[in-house]
Order: sequence, then structure tokens, then C-alpha cells
Amino acid sequence: MGMGRSLHAKKKMLDAALLLVKSPPAEKGWVMPSPDVKMAAPSPEYMKMLQDSYTGELKLARGALASVYGNKPVPFVIPIQSSFTCTTATGLLNATSDILFADSSECTTALAILFDEYRVSHGRYEFAIFTPTSSITVGTSSLTAVANASIGFDPADETKATATTDITALEYHKVWYPRTTVSSATSGSSATHYVGLYGKSTNDPFVFHWNYRDIAAFSGDGGAVGPGQWKATTGNTGTFPDGTLKTYYQTGETTAQITYAGTQYRTLLFRNRT
Repeated sequence: MGMGRSLHAKKKMLDAALLLVKSPPAEKGWVMPSPDVKMAAPSPEYMKMLQDSYTGELKLARGALASVYGNKPVPFVIPIQSSFTCTTATGLLNATSDILFADSSECTTALAILFDEYRVSHGRYEFAIFTPTSSITVGTSSLTAVANASIGFDPADETKATATTDITALEYHKVWYPRTTVSSATSGSSATHYVGLYGKSTNDPFVFHWNYRDIAAFSGDGGAVGPGQWKATTGNTGTFPDGTLKTYYQTGETTAQITYAGTQYRTLLFRNRT
């Protein structure tokens, strides 16, 4: 309950600060001219006045944040809609999802204006598993190990998994196991057919957690990624991820279908250098 109030208070504080960082205002009394009316371009002096006003409001907003938090990092939980789709024909799910600051418009606009740096603290993914396993015919086929649905967090690279062990070898990973039921699609056959299903009778989501506290300071992935390290909120925030979520699960689909779908909740810390 205390955490809920704390996050709600941070949200209200952010909204109040953002009111001070609105776009540079138009001159009082100015209205949008008709398309047929030719207007002179604003003078450099006028544009400088607007920019100075905007800069002053930004400093005021940052000052308000500093008066509340000082030099302490400010945490925000950023929700990201996230889904993973199995491949065409084979139905194999081994899709990946990079964890990027640029995934959230709230980060790249509002928070990037108010703060100089960020780092990712931890995250969780709440989702449903929609696709079933391959059909099982008694006496002729059975479930295989890859029919277990898995997901993991890899801080080092975004290479797709080629086996379940690529997921279970990761420090943060989770594997779910299907329950079998008679397949209604083949109920008219003389043989008994089963299919593996995922899901809970309570409709609760599957949950996967990951954390940055135990990972190496820097990793590969084509550059100095530094997952979990302090980074600038502006600049190249859409290339080097803070790690990657990886999946592996052999579904029974023969076309590309959404297999996992839900919301990632990423906890980010923000601070200003001065």
C-alpha cells in the first residue's frame, strides 16, 4: 500500500513538473491565420524570447525535482506492451525482444527532458501463452522437451536461442510445463488425440522477473551496451539495449501466430548530473 502511494505521488509530481515544460507559448492574442493569409516569419528576437522562456521553465521544473529528491535517483515504472510470435511453417517460438530506452515515448519525451541520465534497475513481464503444443496421438507420438515454454533474460547479446538449454543456462529464466487435454479438433478420429495447453483457471498471468544487480558492467552486442549502467537520456537510445528477452518453445502452429503477449514493467532510475 505504501509503495502504491509512493508511485502515485511520483506520478503527480512528474505531471506537475511537465506543466512547466510545455511547448514554447504563442504570443498572447495570436490566432491561427487563414491559409490564404501570408504571415511574416517571426523575428529572431521573438524566437529567442520564446526559447529563453522555455529554458527558464525547464530550469524551474528541474529545480522542483531537485528540491524534492536532491541527488537521489528517482524511480519510475515504465509499462511496455510486448508480444512474441512463432515462425511460419515450423511454429517454433525463438523470438527476442531488446530492452531499449527508446521503446517508451514517455522516456524519450517527458523524462528525457527532465533528467540527464537513466539506468534500468529490474523488470517483470506479465503475459499469457496463447498457442498449444503439437497434437499427441497415443501410441504414435508424444511431447518433447522443447514443448515446454521458456523465457530468459540475456544481458550479453540478442542471438536467438536454438535449444531450451540456451534459455535455462541464463541466470534469469523460467520454464512452464503444459497440461494435456483431449483435442476436440480430432475427437471424431478412432485414435485418442491430446494437445498440451497453457493457462490458469484463475486467468492470472504468467510472470517472469529479471534484475541487473549481478550482471557484468559491460557486454558485447556490437558496442558498449552497459546494461544496468547510467546512460544519457538523449542521443543514441535506440541501438544498444539493456539486455534482451529470449524465448524458446515448439508450438503446434503451422503459421505465424502470437504466442506470448502481455506487458513488460521496467523499473528505471533517473537523475540529473547537476
